[in-house]
Amino acid sequence: MSVTPSRAQRGAKGPRRSGFKIIVFAVIAAVLGVGAVPLAAQAADDTSISGEVVMAYADVGEFLVAARVSIFDASGDGQTPVATVVTAQDGTYLFAGMAPGAYRVRVSPEPEFLTQWYPEKDSFAAAGNVVVDAGGQVTNISFHVGESGVTHRSIYGHVYDGMMVYDHEDGPAVSALAGATVEVFDAAGDGTTPFAVVKTDAYGQYYVNNLGTRTIRVKASAPGRVSLWNSNRLSFDTVSDTDRWSGDFHLYDSANGIAGVVYGAPARVELFDAASATSPPVATTNTVNAAFEFRDIAPGRYTMHIVNGTNPTDDEWYTGKRTRETANVLVIEATTHYREMEFMINRPIAGPKPTISGTVSACTTLTAESPSWFPAPVTLSYQWIVGGAAVTGATERTFAVPADSVGKTVAVRVTGSKSGFDSLSQTSNATAPVIACMLGSSKPVITGPAHIGSTVTADAGAWSPYPLTLAYRWLRNGTVVPGATEETYVLAAEDAGNSVTVEVTGSRPGYADVLRTSDPFAVDRRLDATPTPTIAGIARYGSTLTASPGVWGPIPVTVAYQWLRNGTAIPGATSAGYVIAAGDIGARISVRVKGSKSGYTPETRLSVQTSAVGPRLFTTAPTPRITGTVRVAATLAATVGAWAPAPTTLTYQWYRNGTAISGATGAVLKLGAADVGKRMTVRVTAARTGFATTARMSTQTTPVAQGRLTATPTPTITGTTRVGRVLTVHAGTWKPAPVGLSYTWRRNGVAIAGATGTATTTYTLVKADVGATITCTVVSTKTGYVSVTKTTAKTAVVRP
Repeated sequence: MSVTPSRAQRGAKGPRRSGFKIIVFAVIAAVLGVGAVPLAAQAADDTSISGEVVMAYADVGEFLVAARVSIFDASGDGQTPVATVVTAQDGTYLFAGMAPGAYRVRVSPEPEFLTQWYPEKDSFAAAGNVVVDAGGQVTNISFHVGESGVTHRSIYGHVYDGMMVYDHEDGPAVSALAGATVEVFDAAGDGTTPFAVVKTDAYGQYYVNNLGTRTIRVKASAPGRVSLWNSNRLSFDTVSDTDRWSGDFHLYDSANGIAGVVYGAPARVELFDAASATSPPVATTNTVNAAFEFRDIAPGRYTMHIVNGTNPTDDEWYTGKRTRETANVLVIEATTHYREMEFMINRPIAGPKPTISGTVSACTTLTAESPSWFPAPVTLSYQWIVGGAAVTGATERTFAVPADSVGKTVAVRVTGSKSGFDSLSQTSNATAPVIACMLGSSKPVITGPAHIGSTVTADAGAWSPYPLTLAYRWLRNGTVVPGATEETYVLAAEDAGNSVTVEVTGSRPGYADVLRTSDPFAVDRRLDATPTPTIAGIARYGSTLTASPGVWGPIPVTVAYQWLRNGTAIPGATSAGYVIAAGDIGARISVRVKGSKSGYTPETRLSVQTSAVGPRLFTTAPTPRITGTVRVAATLAATVGAWAPAPTTLTYQWYRNGTAISGATGAVLKLGAADVGKRMTVRVTAARTGFATTARMSTQTTPVAQGRLTATPTPTITGTTRVGRVLTVHAGTWKPAPVGLSYTWRRNGVAIAGATGTATTTYTLVKADVGATITCTVVSTKTGYVSVTKTTAKTAVVRP
């Protein structure tokens, strides 16, 4: 009926053995009215609840790490925990420092484990209360949890040897009985046939799971031991039914017995018949390793006497009594065992570390708090300590702090004394440094408008004595505003609809700092709709721009306008519309809208800037035309057309194949040789004050043609046509000058070798010319002009 563990965060635990110091603490704590605590809880000096969370499996020693354990106010609804912790590596947990009161405890393990309320309940309503007194330490509030989806009616616990053993290093402990048999019977049966049987493990632990909702009776047995049923009963018929029972069995080899330990020294333990005040002991035994045991005691009433084996005058009667007549009675019945009884001889005084109450100020009196010394009554004496040095005469429970103690710590040493006991001194923790007397102060007041962006001022009021220093700290809804440490504070957007307060701290050497806080100062709310305005219209001189503020809310919100030129307010421009002035040309225009509403912080929003404002445009800007013959030496003229309004100035630029012609900036252009084959254009630029300078480009002309010579006369030859005589050619006047001419002399129409060139205007007749006629061809050369060829008339036939 066991379930195999499946999680990694588990560990195995062996049987717990209490060390000597732990047991001593337990004895003292029992006398003081405080339960014994585990090691984790002993570290706490204040109110605490502690325990462990163990997995509910047959191997009961497995614990859960990082399980969430929460405590709830028992008077609440179980919804909101007072505190939550997680279990440590050994499955333990500890709550410390909670207020005294009644609590309910819940464990919430990993998702596959069942949530459980203490003690083993399924809900807050069914859970039991854990009551913690001031300074009390409630321990062993432990849980055994199982996996979800499994029926978790279960029992678990240990089976121990009834006789205690003692070890000088580890102290007293019981021995686990490994292999003991634990049987579970249906309470409706006859106790002869168990429906579940398990064996204890090496630690004496057992666990039986999945019991359903039946009522049961449980029996533990081991070889050589008297078998026991739950509640330490000897038979099935004497056991009370239970639906969920967990606990430990202590099996003895006798039916009745008394066992325990005596601390401090070897001791003799004597058992007396309580019916007689003078009879000798019915049984005597000596402690062995501090442990003792009486077995097979006949039913009856007994008292017990413990005597120090090394100092017979140091003795005690059960429990803590000084005489036989006042001793408590032990009643032995069938199957009665008094186990784990604990006594102390040579015992010291025990007392807590003292605490100090009161304000640690040179103007006050402190009180030493040191209750619950053991064994009562204990005489207490006091010594107050300032700055680590004992104060002469300061030996009362109260202490008036002297003025020269400012800046020093205070502690108190309490010494407990009792006849026959060793005295014990306990010293408190040191206080914080002593502060001086308090300053006179006033509650500060916040003044100023409650709008976001406004400056408010802290009026500190009257403080005394002067001189003193005042420091300021502003808070929003109780939270410190970073960096807000001046007397004034500018209300930020985060303050809207909230409250601000100011803390004023007064300081003066030799005095304690005093902090005073103002009443809350309500800050106006913020408008919930603050759209960015937009501008409609063309950004051009003379045009009208119109601001659209958008819908501000909550309605109604009053809006105001301010137009800006390059971010600077334009005087008088406070309407929704704005006519662009000449001074705006080149600037960018925007509009700022301010929304206002009672009880709300005014807000402003700025539109996006327009593009740079441009000048007006000409309404008519025609394309110029070029007139004239497109030929070298001809003149072209630019016809600009009718501009509107009329330009103040017109300028021209002529272009040759798209390249500006240097100096060609008139309305006309005379074509030159460089223009041959090129296409001509002209750009006309109009200008007028307040208007955009505008240029228009003509269409291209046809390619410029070569020029034509205006005068090309026919050349003539003079001279005698006889061998040896010189002939001369006369070219005449060619225009426009200058015109380059070249000459070629011909014999009967055929060019004469060597008689050609630009300088050959003469020719000497030779024998070869006899019988032939002579002519001369003249060819013109001029850049940009068509070349012209002219030939003279024939001469007479040349004679020898």
